[in-house]
Amino acid sequence: MDASEQPLEASADSRKLEIEKLLVLHRFEEAKARLQAARAAFPENAWFAMMTGAVLQISGADEQDRSARMGRIRAKQISDDFEKAVTACTEAIRLGSKDWATYFYLGMAQQALGRSAEAAVALIKAYNCRPDVATGCRLLETVVAARGIDWGRKLYNDFTKSYAERNLPDRAFTETWATLLFEAGLGGEIEALGVDYHCARLSSVMDWAEKAGVALDFTDECEDIPVEDPSLIGGPPVTLFKGMVRSYRPYVCTASDAVVLSKSDMVLTPDGAALNDVAADSRYGRFIEFYHDKSVRRRRGEQILIDPQQHRITDLDEGIMLSGGASEHFGHWVPEFLCRLTFLVQHPDFAKLPIIVDEDMPGSHFDYLRQLVDNELVLLPSKSGFRCRRLVMAPPPTFFPVYWAVDHDIPTHEQGPFSPRCFRFLRDRIFASLPPSGARTRRIYLSRGKRHWRHLLNDAEIAEHLRTEGFETVFPEELSFVEQVRLFQDAEAIVAPSGSSLVNLIFADPSVKLLVLNQPNIFSLNGFYGPMRALGYDPKIVCGTEGDPSDKHAHFRIPLWRLREGLAQIGL
Repeated sequence: MDASEQPLEASADSRKLEIEKLLVLHRFEEAKARLQAARAAFPENAWFAMMTGAVLQISGADEQDRSARMGRIRAKQISDDFEKAVTACTEAIRLGSKDWATYFYLGMAQQALGRSAEAAVALIKAYNCRPDVATGCRLLETVVAARGIDWGRKLYNDFTKSYAERNLPDRAFTETWATLLFEAGLGGEIEALGVDYHCARLSSVMDWAEKAGVALDFTDECEDIPVEDPSLIGGPPVTLFKGMVRSYRPYVCTASDAVVLSKSDMVLTPDGAALNDVAADSRYGRFIEFYHDKSVRRRRGEQILIDPQQHRITDLDEGIMLSGGASEHFGHWVPEFLCRLTFLVQHPDFAKLPIIVDEDMPGSHFDYLRQLVDNELVLLPSKSGFRCRRLVMAPPPTFFPVYWAVDHDIPTHEQGPFSPRCFRFLRDRIFASLPPSGARTRRIYLSRGKRHWRHLLNDAEIAEHLRTEGFETVFPEELSFVEQVRLFQDAEAIVAPSGSSLVNLIFADPSVKLLVLNQPNIFSLNGFYGPMRALGYDPKIVCGTEGDPSDKHAHFRIPLWRLREGLAQIGL
């Protein structure tokens, strides 16, 4: 039965129970559909009106954390959802609701829309209904936003006294206050609060090394990386960009008594620095967001607020850092992490040093690394960290962000272009142990049908048509790393939706016939197309339809006639 369908005789209570089950399972889209039907059947029921607002607010906030990659249009849609949440909660209050949740979600939605004064009024009413710490935290935030840090200080003192009298834990409230102090430029007051939060100055490794008097172990010349917009088969006529991007200057640097945290790109030094080349990039680092890095609470210019308390930190004698926030994603693991080995192997003690990696990466990531080097691997478990007496670091080849602000000015060709120099290094290392067989007869369709985003909506139709042309459908994530290498080495032709699996193109012969199925927007595809052409490949790109032009991860469709045109252009 469709999520919006309910028997006409279903009571308000039975619908409420079903919706609550969906919310527990985080099935927000189904819950929204059921709520819409319930509101139509019971227009005077305040609970349905309030929960419509709550679900819109919760799902909207979840999307807001990813709005940087969604783009401006998607951000506008999220804002519209918050407006709907305000309307629904206001309607619930008009119908007589005096429930804590009605006022709380109304306040949260108003806060998300930047209406601090209105949010404070709603949250005060919520707090009067239920004076708990969570509501107090939200209220403290809105009061500071509406009236300033001094008003917040008074509220903080009053609330902490009240929590102490009622014997309520107030750590979350104190942490919220620490964050607000940091944002107000009063980081010096944080230490007196007794929390583990502390301020650190953001710095690139090379700037830190120069100021700290630390000699670099290795440096090399920058690489000029060719980037080029591809002409899309079936796409509109547009002006295509072609140019060069300068890589980061390669280095290897050793830091003493530095701390690395799981799923974090920050290296914390004893002198109060937080080292991160991408976030400290002088051109675009200001646009970086830290949604994926749970150790970073806030950023204010070149200062960041660090929360290491969730990590259990142990001592490690020495290690090479190859851990970080996005290491479990193949599209980051190869160009952002493994490519650093190009420089790290230049360290005189490289072969003797263990390599620090995140424990929760897919097995194929470990297989790839073990094919490249023989070093011992030190696993960094979730919610843990190492204080390394001797930590060896190298930069990513280029500015390679995970998340960035919606209103950024980063040109697409600067958003993580691949490094031909580093890709040659990886290919040569892998071929030393897995040389090509020479038989290139397989026609491969790399399906994204089992991935969570950027689905090809007519994947089955595309796969069936390709089957008649002699293609076999393969799901790369189901293969071991060695099987993936052999797959590309043996390929005569490859058809694939744009995605991280194409990073393995470097294992195919340059004569391979490659057709990439893409959304109706180039996004940062020029950072793939230009470097791959520099490596001798000649990809052809088919333009899709139906994808959100602002969302790099939106689903899309490829008309069969465009697929046929693309196959003809690669000689099939």
